[in-house]
Amino acid sequence: MALAAALLGASLWFALRAATLGPVVGLLLVPLSVAAALLVTEESEAPSVALGALGALVHALLVTTAPLLAGALWTSAVFGPRASRARTWKAGAAFGAVAFLGGLLGTWVMYTYMGGSVAESLASVLVGSCLAAAPLALPVDDVVASGLSRMAGRCPDPAKAELLRALFLRRRVSEGTSGVEAAMAERLEAGWRSLLVVGRARPAARDGAAKHLDARLKVHVDALERVYSAACERAVRATGLSDPGLVAVGLEGDALELEVVALDECVRQGAPVARA
Repeated sequence: MALAAALLGASLWFALRAATLGPVVGLLLVPLSVAAALLVTEESEAPSVALGALGALVHALLVTTAPLLAGALWTSAVFGPRASRARTWKAGAAFGAVAFLGGLLGTWVMYTYMGGSVAESLASVLVGSCLAAAPLALPVDDVVASGLSRMAGRCPDPAKAELLRALFLRRRVSEGTSGVEAAMAERLEAGWRSLLVVGRARPAARDGAAKHLDARLKVHVDALERVYSAACERAVRATGLSDPGLVAVGLEGDALELEVVALDECVRQGAPVARA
């Protein structure tokens, strides 16, 4: 997030300065915009590149007459692909509104204090960067979960059910600790990418090919569920073994259970029970 905020802020500052430095220098905003779009989107796909370049073009056209609107539209374009990964259309609309307002306010701060002292200029760039990067704090699906959601909407059952099951699993492991080590996580990511490949092929499949892909989807999802379930179980057991407090509580519980059993045996035999 820090790197994305720095790149967004640097791009906005450069875009404002480029308006006074000529069109040749302003062309450098295009690769900066594309790089910012790729970074905040976390995927190297055509929409990110296209919207990043489009944002640079819109900014160049409006910066001399409406710099605040130019900055707001540029930020909206850069965050466009990320906004498309929101879980609902309302969340996507809210994401777009935050991106627009963040770009507007960030540009206003930079534009207002850019001509001041060095300290004021640096502070304006820092504050403007944070404002422009505000949408990064909003939750969206990652690239894999977003792909699963889109494919589930295009596939019939039973493929749709399996893709939705995979989507819920992906969201669950993304939102919390999965208990998977780093080396295993890399191999599991390869499994998720393989699942996406199978899912993309499913909408166009028919008859025997469709049944074969449905079976492959089920095998993939079952395998991923087993791995994450085993990892969570191992994490729970390891926590119990490594936490002295939990170990002490467990031993105390065992001792109390043995005492209750002994007292119950004494009561059944009619023996007197000593009171504490």
